[in-house]
Amino acid sequence: MNKDKTKEYQRNYYLQNKDKMKDSYQEYRIQNKEKIKNLKREYRIQNRDKIKEYDREYRTQNKEKIKEWFREYRIQNKDKIKEYDREYYIKNQEKMKDFYNAHKDEIKVFKQQYYLQNKDKIKESHKDYCIQNKDKIKELRRKYYLKNKLKSNEYNRKYHIQNQDKMKEYKRIYSIKNKDKIKAYQIKNRDKIKQYFINKNIERNNGIYVPLNSWKTSESLIEYFERIAPLLHINDLSDWYRISRLQIIDKKGNIMFFFFSHKIFVSIFIFPFFLHLKGSRLFSLYSSLGEALKVAYPDYDWDMSKFSLRVKKSLQRWLYVKLKKLLPNSEIVEEFHHPELLWEGMRNN
Repeated sequence: MNKDKTKEYQRNYYLQNKDKMKDSYQEYRIQNKEKIKNLKREYRIQNRDKIKEYDREYRTQNKEKIKEWFREYRIQNKDKIKEYDREYYIKNQEKMKDFYNAHKDEIKVFKQQYYLQNKDKIKESHKDYCIQNKDKIKELRRKYYLKNKLKSNEYNRKYHIQNQDKMKEYKRIYSIKNKDKIKAYQIKNRDKIKQYFINKNIERNNGIYVPLNSWKTSESLIEYFERIAPLLHINDLSDWYRISRLQIIDKKGNIMFFFFSHKIFVSIFIFPFFLHLKGSRLFSLYSSLGEALKVAYPDYDWDMSKFSLRVKKSLQRWLYVKLKKLLPNSEIVEEFHHPELLWEGMRNN
């Protein structure tokens, strides 16, 4: 009976003097801060195992509550936590680096073990995070790519070269496994995919869209020939007779040689292979350049035999065009035989 009375009295007293007790307790804590710290520290040292056991039991029993509390606390104090982490990192940057370097191998092993033990959980949490923060991740990736465009492209290029076979095999396996998903995605995003390939096509063809079924109609052929004509210095339709197959097909710069009197030679980059005229597909649709030009310009009287000549002197024409551009005020003549020059086999009169 007395026990209950005492409890009731204590409770009533606490309710009446709640604020006073709080203030006095706070004052006591401020005045005896170091003492309280030392007492707590000593208590923890003496009862370390008991505290650990108690904590373990409490966490086991209240696992979900603790998780929920931490989650709510992080949401409410998101900015504070970020700021604290930032300040802590700035203050302890060197210490953290030294610690990491000293325990590098241990950390790696721990991470590997943790990942193997919690593989499914990590995957699931990562998946959830990606779904919740889809737009943020896209924006971050976009910004990173814009900042590191050259590095990213170079890294991707090297990676593709080194792992070409692996990637092919991975793509093959992935397409077999996810056949239905890929089909569903293609149907859902048909317009986006179409636009992507159109943009790629424009980028590849110097800002001009060339349809995949191009060069089968006269309109598409005219569009292509008109686009490459200025690059090849075509001023009249008859100039096409002097254009070789190699000038149309994509190639890289090649060194050509001119031999004069079997002794002197000049080496120059002469063909416009560096122009990337994208014409290799043209010869898979038409047997010759003449056939394609005939479809494009049917009203012109084409001499098809000129296109099949082995010696078109296209190299000579290209040199003539370049020299004319280089020396605009000079008279440049092709195959001019000077009367004072003596050629091999001529007699001396």
